[in-house]
Amino acid sequence: MSAFNNVTVIKAASIYFDGKATSRKITFADGSIKTLGIMMVGDYDFATVEKELMEILAGDIDVLLPKSTNWQTVNAWQSF
Repeated sequence: MSAFNNVTVIKAASIYFDGKATSRKITFADGSIKTLGIMMVGDYDFATVEKELMEILAGDIDVLLPKSTNWQTVNAWQSF
């Protein structure tokens, strides 16, 4: 999916790591929610209360998932 249709976007960004990572909340007509985030090159440690699906749209990212000891590379158009 390259575009979201019929959504509400909260313009105010959530800003993390001195502005190097940001996200915006998107609410769909059915009430479901996604966040659209941008991360600049860097090392980040995110903690979430619930599991999240991360979809990489451009670039690649090395991730160390909870309960894992092995880093994995996730490329554009892949998810984890």
